[in-house]
Amino acid sequence: MSFRNLQFLIFCASLICLAAVAQFYAIQYNGKIVWHVADDQMITQRVAWNIFNFKLPYFNVDDPIAANTSLGWPYILSGL
Repeated sequence: MSFRNLQFLIFCASLICLAAVAQFYAIQYNGKIVWHVADDQMITQRVAWNIFNFKLPYFNVDDPIAANTSLGWPYILSGL
């Protein structure tokens, strides 16, 4: 097997793994697929923005209340 074929095989395996992970994190809701980003999207984006700017996982920086449903996802989004 040549190096080029091995690269293609690894690429295809990576795509299959990515599709499996995406399907795992997708939720069926009334026959439609709903992704994790759609869950409380504006709150999650606001918390991610505050993590990015102020390093605080809060909805409002003045109020020490975390209004998000998932603490891991805003940290991932804040890096993007």
